[in-house]
Amino acid sequence: RCVLEMANYSELRCWLLRAQGLATSDETEGLNLYIALALGEQLQHSSTKQDACDPSWGEGEQFFFQLSQRGPSPEFTFLEIRCIEKDPFDGDVVLCDGMIELERFWDNSGWQNAMADALEVQMSPGGGKVWIRIEITSGCKPQETAGAQQTATDVSPCLAEVEQPRQRASMEIN
Repeated sequence: RCVLEMANYSELRCWLLRAQGLATSDETEGLNLYIALALGEQLQHSSTKQDACDPSWGEGEQFFFQLSQRGPSPEFTFLEIRCIEKDPFDGDVVLCDGMIELERFWDNSGWQNAMADALEVQMSPGGGKVWIRIEITSGCKPQETAGAQQTATDVSPCLAEVEQPRQRASMEIN
């Protein structure tokens, strides 16, 4: 027997679209690039694009990050973006980096549902650019927990979105 409680969540979803000018044209031969995205300790990276300083990923590459329910702390304030040259012989090298400030999507009530199409991120050094689409979603989702059911006094504010009866803060699954 397990208990599913409704829990608050906020998620950042990113689509890596394209990049431009990440390396000079005389550096592109044999240059294999990928983009690393970091939010706090959450790190993800794109596929590697070969021989390109202006790679395109279309909208096929998506990245998901969990956002802190406490809001923008130092580790959840910026989505860090790094352009990295993949070098199997000498080790990967960071060519340039940039960031997207996420604090603008937070207010006193929490992370706001938002979508920003094709944000242009200026990379430095070198002046290249990366375009990323982001979406922030917040709400409630079932979360499995161990132990007894919550009482009516333990009801999360998230449960206001759950259908009647509102007295129960959890659903039992046998």
